[in-house]
Amino acid sequence: MKKFFIFYLFSAGILGVIFGHFFQPDFYFYYIIFGVGLCLYFSQKRHKSGVFFGLVFLLFIFMIFSFQTVSIEKNNRPFFDELYGKKVVVSGKINREIDVRENKMFVVFEMKEIVGEDIFIPEKQLIRITTKYYSRLEYGDEIRVSGMIKEPEDFTTDTEKTFKFKGFLAKDNVYYLMSFPQIEVISKEENFSIIGTIFKIKKSFINHINNFLPSPHAPLLAGILIGAKQSLGAEILEKFRIVGLIHIVVLSGYNVSLVAFSIQKFFKVFPNFVSIPMSILGIIFFAILTGAGATIVRSSIMASLAIGVNIFDLKYDAGRALFLAGTIMVFQNPMILFYDPSFQLSFMATIGLVYISPIIEKFFFWITDTFGFREIITSTVATQISVLPLLANMTGEISMISLAANILVLPFIPITMLVGFIALIFSYISVILTYPFSAITYILLDYQLLIVEYLSRIPFGIISI
Repeated sequence: MKKFFIFYLFSAGILGVIFGHFFQPDFYFYYIIFGVGLCLYFSQKRHKSGVFFGLVFLLFIFMIFSFQTVSIEKNNRPFFDELYGKKVVVSGKINREIDVRENKMFVVFEMKEIVGEDIFIPEKQLIRITTKYYSRLEYGDEIRVSGMIKEPEDFTTDTEKTFKFKGFLAKDNVYYLMSFPQIEVISKEENFSIIGTIFKIKKSFINHINNFLPSPHAPLLAGILIGAKQSLGAEILEKFRIVGLIHIVVLSGYNVSLVAFSIQKFFKVFPNFVSIPMSILGIIFFAILTGAGATIVRSSIMASLAIGVNIFDLKYDAGRALFLAGTIMVFQNPMILFYDPSFQLSFMATIGLVYISPIIEKFFFWITDTFGFREIITSTVATQISVLPLLANMTGEISMISLAANILVLPFIPITMLVGFIALIFSYISVILTYPFSAITYILLDYQLLIVEYLSRIPFGIISI
């Protein structure tokens, strides 16, 4: 039973979230479940199999997850419902990374004061504003905005699928929107902030990449390296989505695993008591640098576990690590189970890699393992099988050329990341030193863009269902 302990833990959490989300039981329910669990445990505690202990633990976690879900929906609901549709002046502090797009950006800030209103504002009342690009806005800035507060609403996509936008924002405690308000920077952050410093480093990376590569190669490299796709443009992003390669631009678990492997190799020269903590800190730094989305967090937890087990001389099990990572993430924020497509797709894709890939690998024995082609094909097919039902339900579309696109592009991602990173580092030292590496990076990126451009034009490359 010990082998399936993490699976029980994760299953308990998932059941708790689902039950709590749909039924929202009152507090007496938790007493009953906990009492039943205790009775089962003490009546069967002599059994060495641990089945009943596992059941008690499952029920106990079930209680916690249910309670958390109910608490989130009851306590973090919109505090100022009466402000919807009204024009107000609000001051606050930017406490999230600014999401910069092609010709606009999204800024999330925490409300501190509603100017002219004597209203008490509790913590974590967030507003998400859509505005044109302001380069002077940064994480940690105190700002004052004037505009109309709107309520988030679900919307229907081009494929007639409903996107639960309200829940998507609610998982991050965002219940208010403003579109193109007047913005005034009250003050810049003066105190040292680790997260703010990391975001400044990211901004510097993007600026240097733009200096040695043209567009769209520069934003593509920024997306591959640090998950920044600001200037790639909606048209090119759509082509990446059509051919099933959007995961390399928005930084998937594949990219994170490559970075984690590189970090571990870099610190390998030091003793374990130095290399292991430094490797894990390096992964955490990279996760924050890239925005710490659900996919990044899940991959980072698994990578940290893979490195951390060496402290106790244990064997790493990817399946257990996946369920443990999922448990931690759902425990921290149960709403991602329902409203975060990145978490859902990332988790299902990893299930495919861990459990389906070994099963179907034997059917691809005839494919050469040179440059990792067999592993790439096997992994791609496994992930496609695992995410296909979920992806089809979300988007209403199925890509018929995803396998071909991944086979043609994925083998070149590691070398692109390596050479691109070397070019980035040299760009801080000497322009001349950057030239050979930036030239190679340009050729690699150009090849990937050409593949995407060609495959996206294939008739019936993507079909609607």
